[in-house]
Amino acid sequence: MSKRCCAALAIACANANFKLRLPNDASLYYLAFGTTSFEYRPQADQLASVGFLPADLLRSSGTGAQEILNARRSTWDNVKEARVVPRQKAAFAYGETVRRRVDPALAEWSGAGVFQCRVFPLESGKLHRVVVGYDVPLTHDGGDLVYRFEVPADLPECQVDLNVSALPGMQAEISPDVRPFTGGGRAYYHFDEPSENEIVLRLQQPETMLLVGNDDRAGDFFTTQVQPQLPSGKEKVSSTHALFLVDKSLSSRSERFNTYLDLLRAILQSNRDSLQQFAVLLFNIESHWWQEGYVENTPENVSRLMDFCHSLALEGATDLRLAISEATTPSWQQRRSREVPRPDVFLLSDGAATWGDDNIHMIAETLAEGPTGALFAYKTGQSGTATGVLEHLARESGGAVFSVANQQEVAAVATAHNKRPWTLLDVAIAGGRDVLVAGRPRTIYPDQRLTVVGRGTPDPAAGLVLQVKRGDQLKTVRLPLTHAVPSELAARAYGQVAVGQLEDLISATAEISTAYARHFRVPGRTCLC
Repeated sequence: MSKRCCAALAIACANANFKLRLPNDASLYYLAFGTTSFEYRPQADQLASVGFLPADLLRSSGTGAQEILNARRSTWDNVKEARVVPRQKAAFAYGETVRRRVDPALAEWSGAGVFQCRVFPLESGKLHRVVVGYDVPLTHDGGDLVYRFEVPADLPECQVDLNVSALPGMQAEISPDVRPFTGGGRAYYHFDEPSENEIVLRLQQPETMLLVGNDDRAGDFFTTQVQPQLPSGKEKVSSTHALFLVDKSLSSRSERFNTYLDLLRAILQSNRDSLQQFAVLLFNIESHWWQEGYVENTPENVSRLMDFCHSLALEGATDLRLAISEATTPSWQQRRSREVPRPDVFLLSDGAATWGDDNIHMIAETLAEGPTGALFAYKTGQSGTATGVLEHLARESGGAVFSVANQQEVAAVATAHNKRPWTLLDVAIAGGRDVLVAGRPRTIYPDQRLTVVGRGTPDPAAGLVLQVKRGDQLKTVRLPLTHAVPSELAARAYGQVAVGQLEDLISATAEISTAYARHFRVPGRTCLC
């Protein structure tokens, strides 16, 4: 369901300001830096004592904060570990420690998996090592779970170690192929100076697992991901008009942008009988219409749109609120007196507001002010997606967020918004309490995937129970859970979901959300300092 990673950076300069890009939906939980004495050996043209942890030591060490420190204790001196504090306090604390000539470290969440990091000062003649740890969910690809690790290019030294829990009936494939070391119910994969730019781990057709774990101070926790098979019934009556918001900022990159265009084409082609007209707004820090007003959903118009989009250059940052403001109250609207039905909104963007107003509540209010219908968004397999933003906008408008992990899923997702949604009344599991669903969805669509967390030690055999309603129809859905897998990620997953939901209430829960963020090491809209 998720993977925990830790990485090390070696820095030899006067000071360091850098951006840390983490994978899709990753959450940073550890940041520390310290010094290591080193000696230059001309005859070997290298630095002594620079190597990463050997594979045998990695196999015996964990990825918890204390375990990371203990594994490096013999070669890592004067270590400064970050802790989660509010953003305003973090900036003040950083400035104060600089003035006192104490080494501080600061990582500020910049949205969509990007952290702005500062470490200062760095001493001359010392090797400074920065270590970061983060959690990242696995990607669903059909019935498989996939973890992709992008290998940075042009590194003087690179080693990658992966270890996988061996569960009954589950097979793991890794590319490039390497023979694992097995022991203690786990398989350990080691890559030394990998030549490929990506390492891919695929878990074939895993059954639904329940991660369980204990926090010394807060008790037992659990988490799971489920995909309830709900009957779709008759297709709901969608709007005859569609409004597409297409992100052409630099963060879309070529792969993500091509997925957006595939979705755009598929939605228009697959729903031509019901979707009669459409309009397209393209945006980065500015917004402009492909064509003013709505056009007929004909093959000729779709072809013209695709030709235009393929000619665009991806550039600039993303002003999401400006785009939604223009979409809900178009600049050409007053020049066209004919009213149109409330359009469904299709947001083809990673949701990362990197320019302008990034207050999600203000963005949602801007969306609600316009004469638009439900908003539907799409998560791709590429990194940098602000999933919380997409889920918030979809929830507040009565829409949904769908996953598109590969090209094969585009066709199925293109008609997902037409399925009649169910109202989610309750989620429960025997032995569990304080159950939360990531994103707080009010409605769920058939085949929509849910992340569920909670406290306690539930029995997997009891399964997860959903109470849903559609019209006068009440339905109880029982989802079997096959394995209870011990994992320290269970408590972290609960913390991530809880902090996200508390932060949605802004100032009303600021104190308690900060306390949760500190305890579970969840930066969210706070900082690591």
